[in-house]
Amino acid sequence: MKRLQGKVAIVTGANRGIGRGVAMSLAAEGADIIVNDRAHPEVSQEVVEAIIQAGAQAMAYQLTWPSVRR
Repeated sequence: MKRLQGKVAIVTGANRGIGRGVAMSLAAEGADIIVNDRAHPEVSQEVVEAIIQAGAQAMAYQLTWPSVRR
């Protein structure tokens, strides 16, 4: 059994660079991944497909933080 089997990780900024590396590493350890990037949902889907091809479960979800007016 992998260390993170049965866990879910939400990775923000997962479309490239460090975020993508973190998502892939967590998936390799058995975690199911929610890929988040607020600006590029099409790239998020590419990351999801890479995670699934690596044998883990993943889904893309576009979360944005509401603007705060002061």
